[in-house]
Amino acid sequence: MKKILLTAALLAIGAAAASAAPRSSPYAMLNATGQGASAPEATDNNSCWWLNGAADNFGAMQSQTLGGFTSRVADDYILESGRWHLINQFKVQMLVQTQIVTPTVALEIYTDNNGKPGTLAATLNDPTKITGNNLGPSVAFPGFNLVEFTFTVDPSTFATGLFDGCTRIWISPYGIGGGTYFWATANTSNDPAVRRIQGLQGQFLAPAYGYNAWTDVGSTVNFTACSDFAFKVCGDVCYTIKDQGDFDLAGLSSIQFPNININGARAADNFQISNVEGAVNLCRVEGYLATNCDPTRVFGEIYANECEAPGAIIQVLTNPKVIPTGQSYNGVPVYLFQFDNPGVTLQGGRNYWFSMAAVSGGSINDRAYFLFKRLLNLPTDIYLTEGVYRNGFAIPPVLTFKPVSTINAPAISPKRDFAFRVFGSVIGSNPSAPPAGGAQPTLAGDLNGDGVVDFFDLSIMLANYGMRLN
Repeated sequence: MKKILLTAALLAIGAAAASAAPRSSPYAMLNATGQGASAPEATDNNSCWWLNGAADNFGAMQSQTLGGFTSRVADDYILESGRWHLINQFKVQMLVQTQIVTPTVALEIYTDNNGKPGTLAATLNDPTKITGNNLGPSVAFPGFNLVEFTFTVDPSTFATGLFDGCTRIWISPYGIGGGTYFWATANTSNDPAVRRIQGLQGQFLAPAYGYNAWTDVGSTVNFTACSDFAFKVCGDVCYTIKDQGDFDLAGLSSIQFPNININGARAADNFQISNVEGAVNLCRVEGYLATNCDPTRVFGEIYANECEAPGAIIQVLTNPKVIPTGQSYNGVPVYLFQFDNPGVTLQGGRNYWFSMAAVSGGSINDRAYFLFKRLLNLPTDIYLTEGVYRNGFAIPPVLTFKPVSTINAPAISPKRDFAFRVFGSVIGSNPSAPPAGGAQPTLAGDLNGDGVVDFFDLSIMLANYGMRLN
């Protein structure tokens, strides 16, 4: 397939736009037979979790900015309920007039407003992150090439790429400059037995053509078929490995366990990756911590399991997303800390441990508490084993990790777990996943592979000091 080089600059706009192939209206093209061919399934479905279908040779609608003229076509995808979604690419198939040698395209992302595109959330227009594959001349629409454009985004910084379901999102790819650009339909036909719609049908907006608000494409003139459009959303969909997210503020839930780094205290809890799941990429780890320390410096730790206690530190998680809950415990605010896409791969058939801690600013008034999971008095209150705690400065000191119900400071009764969640995906579903074992050091002493030798690397070294590799 011929690669198309995309440029950042707008193509020169002549006094009149170049004419397109004959079509039934200024903004829509229909195959003369009114029937679409069966759309082939995507070959990269291991990395794409929303497949709206390939171009079907049925129709297309103009989506373009040309001088003062603007038309947009939008279509939706759905984020599954109870899943965590990672996006690294959008792929769309458009019909581009053959006279356009270097296409200029962009993609808009909208929130949903009662089944229509709502607020513009982002525009992807960085030419260094947009590529195009020319799939060849369109058989159904002479004078046009079918081109698949790929918009690559950084999943760690792309704000609209990380959502918790269930949510509807709209995308709108469009061409910029002279010539003509259309977005191709997918799985469309005048035969209801062939036609297939995922989510809602596409929407059209073009004030110059009399469509001043988003309108169902099936309701536009000369385009009466309810239609979807050709695109894919690629990345990863992550399931819940462990959910202990309901935190507790009552009684002895956390006050006896100040999880603050000034004295090396740690509270931790465990989770399991089953043999059935095999190796798993962690997509997100999150937990509830009450602290009056700098919340941006809170960090997490993933531990291997040593019998029924934390063993060696596998990875230190930094740079969390900080979400205030509006609540407080023991006079300090409660936050939800989310560590997204941490670059950690865990093998199946094993237990692991998670801990969070704050970095003290040096004040004796610094506080941090890893909050307990809400006690429901159910058999599921404890998962695997109860949480554990270590604090050499406690009275009496707790030098190794001990179950919280055995700590006399005073003793916690009944047994308690801590409030955190773990999301992951099975290896193979995310082509951009890091190699097994997580990020690899690139500097001497950079044990967590974040490119900096700092306190967190020292923390890993101290936690593993004196251990032997079995």
